[in-house]
Amino acid sequence: MTSKTNTKTLFDWLEEITVKKTHSANFSEESWDSFNSYMVHRYLSMDINYVELVNYVQKISPQNKKQIYTIYREMIPKKKVWLKYVKPSKKQRPQSVAEYVAKYY
Repeated sequence: MTSKTNTKTLFDWLEEITVKKTHSANFSEESWDSFNSYMVHRYLSMDINYVELVNYVQKISPQNKKQIYTIYREMIPKKKVWLKYVKPSKKQRPQSVAEYVAKYY
């Protein structure tokens, strides 16, 4: 999917940032339309080594997609990484939370 005409998924973008390191000028506008800054920040922050960088980069406007991509491409070392999505281990029942809030107020 490195062709100029193909759009990219989130995982394609993460691979570009961490492994392929393709220059930003090599992507089509179609591909840039599929770049979701929020989700890229979210997944990269799952690696403890990238948390500080993500905290810095997420202050940049999400519309500056090429700038965000370029910073990540330049700052993150070229290596295959597994970005495990961290989710809550236990789901709370909404009713018990609502009851607690009702009793509190």
